[in-house]
Amino acid sequence: MKNENKINKIESYFTKSKIFIYILISFIIGIFISIFIDYKLEKIYVLIAMEMLYVLIFVFWRKFLILKIIIAMLFFMILGSVYFQWFHFHVVPNNIAYGREVTFHGIVVEEPDIRQDKIKLVVRVNKLIKDKDIENSANLLNQRILVNIPRYPEYNYGDLLKIKGIVEKPEKINDFDYGKYLSGNLIFTIINKAESISKLESGKGNKISGILFDIKNYYVRVMYKIIPEPYVALLLGLLLGARRSIPDEIVNNFNASGLTHIIAISGYNITIIISAFQKMTKSWSRKLSFALAVIGISSFVIITGASSSVVRAAIMASLFLIATQVGRKGNITIALFLVGFIMILLNPFILRFDIGFQLSFMAVIGLIYVSPILEKVFHKLIPLVKEPLVATLSAQSTTLPILLFYFGRLNIFSPFANILVLPTVPFAMLFGFISGLFGMIIPFVGRVFGFVDWIFLKYIILISGWFSHLPFSSISINLNSWIYVLVYYFLLFIFVRNMYKYKIYSDNK
Repeated sequence: MKNENKINKIESYFTKSKIFIYILISFIIGIFISIFIDYKLEKIYVLIAMEMLYVLIFVFWRKFLILKIIIAMLFFMILGSVYFQWFHFHVVPNNIAYGREVTFHGIVVEEPDIRQDKIKLVVRVNKLIKDKDIENSANLLNQRILVNIPRYPEYNYGDLLKIKGIVEKPEKINDFDYGKYLSGNLIFTIINKAESISKLESGKGNKISGILFDIKNYYVRVMYKIIPEPYVALLLGLLLGARRSIPDEIVNNFNASGLTHIIAISGYNITIIISAFQKMTKSWSRKLSFALAVIGISSFVIITGASSSVVRAAIMASLFLIATQVGRKGNITIALFLVGFIMILLNPFILRFDIGFQLSFMAVIGLIYVSPILEKVFHKLIPLVKEPLVATLSAQSTTLPILLFYFGRLNIFSPFANILVLPTVPFAMLFGFISGLFGMIIPFVGRVFGFVDWIFLKYIILISGWFSHLPFSSISINLNSWIYVLVYYFLLFIFVRNMYKYKIYSDNK
């Protein structure tokens, strides 16, 4: 009788929504494992998946729901692994003659990455000019190749180019696996130095993307006329994630003070800022606050050119925004995992090699589930201090192991720096954005808003510089294994679950 009661209690825990989430997680785990192990036995996986499907159907005749769920999770885990192998087989080029010279026509499919001494172009190959020295060159067709070219002349998104150079496989740079990093953007081949390049035609890319990039470039030119250096560089970092124009000294100060996230366009950045903005404006009309946040996210997407990483970040931030409106964690959890699942389905490599995606996803988890607990802990603090502190600690609690795994550095004073800086960031971005808009139409009004924005930007630079020079502002902690990361998340999950379960924190919504 007692055993039956235990079984009934356990089975009552597994609602349809929880089972759905566990199945999605199982599929994602299968992809994650397969990325590390890199099997080459596609046919065996398909047979195993079919066998598991048979077992799954059989088990559904049995009595115990838990056994059915376990079998279902195993089945979808294997299915996820099979899917990754299928994706890998169809997307990653095989038998490319690396180290050989190739000539081809290709379209610039992403906004050029302009550096001080060179330009990085992502080019999709649409025609190969064959000669007798090229082997297996057909494998390059429709591939995305990263091409490094001299700083001048410049090329634009959508340009059709004729390129000649030696194709190479991306290799490790010191301890940084550059090839795996590029695979997150579905790039598996590079040309380190193009021997010759010529423009054949313009406007061959997506028309909408072309228009968005034109808007962005014009906006940037206007901003440089309104706000002086280095403050305009910081503003463009806040608005566009354009870090390369920011002086090295300022970037190093941001790194040392734990403020780097505000100049990196990601769901992590956008979500923290949106969270702090909403909490600081909660005395306003709820609809007004929501509408302003939606406008802000939409503006991000437009002025950054709607790149894939920015769109992913905007989707994650929008989910958090919807969560604050709906107030039902169960529904938003399903939506969050479903969106993450779809993104991974479109490109499984982002699960392992896209740091922005990982930080975005985990930051939203932290702001949805950890934030309410910390709200109760810091409820006596004044809102101006509490809101940015809660937003920062919530996001950092769920992103910390990822940051330590990739960067190996813990910022001791980061929460305090964020308390002082984060409340000003939405205003710096708002006045900067408005100054740019007016600068396009009425330059004088744009300069007025630009002066107000300069005050916020100068304050941010001063605070980051001050915290960066504190002794022991950061310590080195290298989590060099995913095992440590998984253990951390398991312990955090147990802690948060117990906080809710034993009503240490109670959710009344």
